[in-house]
Amino acid sequence: MSVGAELDLTRLAELERVLGTGSAEIAANLAGEISNELDRIESGLEGGDMRTVAQAAHAARNSVLIFDAHKLLNDLGTVETAARADDGPGVAHGAALVRESWPPVRDALARAADQG
Repeated sequence: MSVGAELDLTRLAELERVLGTGSAEIAANLAGEISNELDRIESGLEGGDMRTVAQAAHAARNSVLIFDAHKLLNDLGTVETAARADDGPGVAHGAALVRESWPPVRDALARAADQG
């Protein structure tokens, strides 16, 4: 099942079979996990904690991989790479990209959760 132009949610159906959990619940949980990691990126960025930023970007990318949102994956990769290089301006740039690419993905996941 594809939602929006950039999400492939076929893995939700696979996870639904394996976990015995509905795809709506899985989509909602993924959106929550990603939101939490994005909050950690912002907190780490504000505090100059590049280790936290890198870890949060990596964790968010793992969740995003499930539905293959390419732009968000790339933007999170920019954040993670810059954080591991202790490149504050690079992290700030990547975080700005994530702030733009996350809302459409979040909205698509919300629609998927509503459709169940």
